[in-house]
Amino acid sequence: MVEITREEWDKIKESDFVAKSLRLFLSYSSKDRRIAGKIKNSLEQFQIRVFLAHEDITPTQEWEEEILHNLNNCDIFCPLLTKNFVRSEWTSQELGIAFCKQKFILPLKLDVDPYGFINKIQALKINEDVIDDSVKRIIEIINRDKILRDSLRDCVIQSLEKVNDFDSGAKRLAILEIFEFNNVQITEIFRKAIIDNQIRMSRKGKRQLRKWLEEYSDKIDPFVKNLFEKVRDEFFITISE
Repeated sequence: MVEITREEWDKIKESDFVAKSLRLFLSYSSKDRRIAGKIKNSLEQFQIRVFLAHEDITPTQEWEEEILHNLNNCDIFCPLLTKNFVRSEWTSQELGIAFCKQKFILPLKLDVDPYGFINKIQALKINEDVIDDSVKRIIEIINRDKILRDSLRDCVIQSLEKVNDFDSGAKRLAILEIFEFNNVQITEIFRKAIIDNQIRMSRKGKRQLRKWLEEYSDKIDPFVKNLFEKVRDEFFITISE
């Protein structure tokens, strides 16, 4: 257990980090709602806002208008390619609209290859048994796009606010390995690690934070860096008044 002052605690709770958002439209046949829901839940762990038409539209809404609104405003369009998808009238229309609007299209393949407008786009093979691994690959592919990269990184950093256990903390830090950070971003990671011991105290988390502490030593805010070094090996923080 380590003791810090009320002033230190209040200061570490303040943040200059303003996260950008990232919106993903997941197009799928209603017959594939189970796996679509799994993909959505896994992506949303990383604060990516996923629109899943049949789940996210309430019966009172004009659903066609809502779908068009979300298609217009999404950053990423992911068609879940299955035999059911090909047979669906609506999914083909969604795909055509996304293509015409020049959205970033990332096809997710279960048992059908990209066809029609997207036949030249390489699909990511989805393994239903290990959805989290597939979602990691989705994040890695999105990260290749220079326009989307900053928003994606912000989403994953922001997801550190939603850590529920040591495993989820380590998983989020592992995803963050693929990024590079500016001063504000790396400082925010260490600020969150100070506040939440489930980020800083897992075995993998300790290793990753130690690596970043060396790599970004001159970019981390000095106050945050010094306070992290004070609490880094302690499970509990007490606050003196």
